[in-house]
Amino acid sequence: MSERDERKYAEISKDSVKLMAESVGLELGDEVSALLAQDVCYRLRETTQNGAQFMKHAKRRRLAVEDFNRALRWANVEVGDGRDGKVCVAFLCL
Repeated sequence: MSERDERKYAEISKDSVKLMAESVGLELGDEVSALLAQDVCYRLRETTQNGAQFMKHAKRRRLAVEDFNRALRWANVEVGDGRDGKVCVAFLCL
């Protein structure tokens, strides 16, 4: 099996987590960033799986943004701004 076949899930590297933390002014060690990366990957897989459940209950074959947003709301996570055909996002000039 090739490397591409073995990786079935999205993975976020510890370097990406460190870069995101540094962009908001935090310094993280290698161990902490590795643990955060693992947690983010797990939560992303869990939310995607829950979104797939909503998709199946709606008898659809394609995962929609609405399904993913429902999975986030079901997990008591605030839904971020994103692409959704039903809601218009208002932008403010600062």
